[in-house]
Amino acid sequence: MMQAGARTAIWTGLLALAFCVAAAAQPFATVEDARGVVLVRTAGQALWVEAGTGQALQPGDALRTGAESSASLSLPGGSTTVLLPMTRVALQSVTAPDGLQSVVLDVQQGRIMARMNFDNDPDRQFVLRANQAVMRGRSAGIFLQADGNSAGCFDVFSGAVTAAALSAPDDTVKIEANHRAIVQGDSPFLDTFVVSELPAESSLGAHQCMAVPEKAETPPAADASSHGGAAELAAETTTSEPSETSSSAENPESLSPDAEEEQYVTVSVSSSSSVKFGSNSAAAESTAAGTESAGTESAQAAESSTESDDSSWAEEFDPNAACKLLPTISGVTANGKDANAGMTVTLEYSQCGDMEMTIEGTASSECGSIREVTVLVDDKKRVVEGKKNWKAVLVFEEEDYHSVSVQAEDVTDAKALEFEFEIEQAKAVDAPTVSVETVAGQAVSAFGDAMKLNYSNLINNTLEVRGGAESLQCQVMKVDVSVDGGGTWARAEGNTNWSYAFAPRQGSNEIMVRAFDEDGNESEEMFSPLEIEYTPKSDEDLLKEAFERIMQAYRDKNADGVLDEVADTFSSSHESIADKSRMDMSLNDKFMEQASVYVRYQGASYIVSGESGRVMFNWDANAGASGYSHSGVFVFTKVDGDWKLMTVEDSASFLRHTSDTAYIVSLEANPNTIEADQQDSSDITAEIRDSAYNPVKDGTTVMLTATGGTISSALTSGGGQMSATYTAPASGTSATITAASGSASETVIITLTSDAPPGPPGN
Repeated sequence: MMQAGARTAIWTGLLALAFCVAAAAQPFATVEDARGVVLVRTAGQALWVEAGTGQALQPGDALRTGAESSASLSLPGGSTTVLLPMTRVALQSVTAPDGLQSVVLDVQQGRIMARMNFDNDPDRQFVLRANQAVMRGRSAGIFLQADGNSAGCFDVFSGAVTAAALSAPDDTVKIEANHRAIVQGDSPFLDTFVVSELPAESSLGAHQCMAVPEKAETPPAADASSHGGAAELAAETTTSEPSETSSSAENPESLSPDAEEEQYVTVSVSSSSSVKFGSNSAAAESTAAGTESAGTESAQAAESSTESDDSSWAEEFDPNAACKLLPTISGVTANGKDANAGMTVTLEYSQCGDMEMTIEGTASSECGSIREVTVLVDDKKRVVEGKKNWKAVLVFEEEDYHSVSVQAEDVTDAKALEFEFEIEQAKAVDAPTVSVETVAGQAVSAFGDAMKLNYSNLINNTLEVRGGAESLQCQVMKVDVSVDGGGTWARAEGNTNWSYAFAPRQGSNEIMVRAFDEDGNESEEMFSPLEIEYTPKSDEDLLKEAFERIMQAYRDKNADGVLDEVADTFSSSHESIADKSRMDMSLNDKFMEQASVYVRYQGASYIVSGESGRVMFNWDANAGASGYSHSGVFVFTKVDGDWKLMTVEDSASFLRHTSDTAYIVSLEANPNTIEADQQDSSDITAEIRDSAYNPVKDGTTVMLTATGGTISSALTSGGGQMSATYTAPASGTSATITAASGSASETVIITLTSDAPPGPPGN
């Protein structure tokens, strides 16, 4: 019976002899010795490929061994691991915030032997996972077994490790050397860790720490994710772990380092092969039962294994195993994009019309040429071109999801595992764009909230709408127009350059447009309809109305009403109304100073030429006169569909306020009869107005003269008013008073009287 100390020594010696790790810088892990069928799946890939001695591994890679197969790994820091048959592991590297690096080996199923060797590296630790349990340490010799479901176990031969359940990583238990920890499958908590001493009797050759499963009536299903790996894939569907007993390693104490001759121990890996570890090198030999070249120890192992019931769980080793390999399918792409098994490939199309899909890849077989490649899309067999390098071209009309299955068969009738994935087709096509450019020949962009049109804009009693539509990736197939805000639609003429004529209704007409490409994609809905405000009146009618509004607002002393009809760009040669702002001040001053304003006009004519209109008329602002002393022209322009006053062509213009040039002088004397005695006097008043009948500016010079007597000279006061005093002469019958300002003058006659002395009495 083997004692614990001896077992520890054998375990330590076994791992020390099994691995020779180079001191030079290595990848994260390296396959040091691959025997039989060893496959690797690199990170991000779906296919398993053959791995050989010297294979470099990186975090995220996975490694698996088949029946009668094994592999040894060298890991960072000199740690080593042996994968026994039918084992699958994944490698990871995790660095904590404090800098501690964990070399993680996730044993998904099967058995491994490992030596942790981080005593001299405080920044690293070794972490092993078996289903729901993990263990970590720096220096230990370990055996680990996972059943592929939820159970697992650890045997610690040397050193010590700390174990925990994934559900409670902070609740740990320490497992010392020569102890075993079994994790139950029902509940992954620490109270399910069963820790005990290692059994005294144990054969390292076929070491187990869980019971060997009984023979199943129906083998477990093969792992389809490898898609045509090596022969062990078929073996996985019919095999299990080796038996606990083996006639090899009957005397493991023979590994004493003092032995003069090379010592070795043989570890059984199946009913017909074994791995032999020597003191100077690690050597593994797979031998068929009855092979003449097998050594004594191998024969013993084979004989012992044959006697056990392990033969029902391992496929018989065949030296010509290459011809049992299934065909493989690789390099599958869809429209040039890599397709991974079980994944979805999204294909985007940037054009309208049919969507072409090209699925292609490579099929190969170690046992002969490929006879046929079958591609099923949505469970329908498709035409495939080629065999080794194959291709299937399909065309679809609409976007959809498609299931794809690829199968290959070689000349030996062997079939690859189905390579299945999904394809999502999506159109990455921009919707067409459409715009309204003109209505009745007028650019839409030149209008504000509503576009005002009238009877003069009609052609054959209709308004014509024109615009454009485009699609950068497709063809524009049609354009629809609505004139009632989307209530009804009608087809426009043309596509990329389109037009539509309609008879407008009085009031609001809301125009909307939409375009469609060949796939039926519709342009984005207009943010708001284009509003057309239509009136059945002509341009001449509307020009007359605008002129009448100005005249009425002036008579009403409504400065704002006048300015509403004036364009912002108004200009004039008259200083007081040189622009719209000065007209505003002039009108407001005039209307405040004058109790009433007056203007009369006649003979207006209205002329329209395109966007320009002219109103010609005669006018006068003197209510006390008759006839019309002035002629004027108002020039209008179209602004957002309305007529607006642009300038005034008039030498006078009633719109302006004051001027320093007198045009009219009104003169009065009160009283107009006085006594010629050099004392009697009369008050003289004058009103001076300009040509627009506006009072002249304050301070305008007025010259006063009299034919007899004396008169004081005066300047005008406010509002064009002037006053002076006339004093009668010593004699005379009348005096003529004249007031003149510029070229304007006025006279008034004062009658002079004289009191004669009384005659002699009696006369």
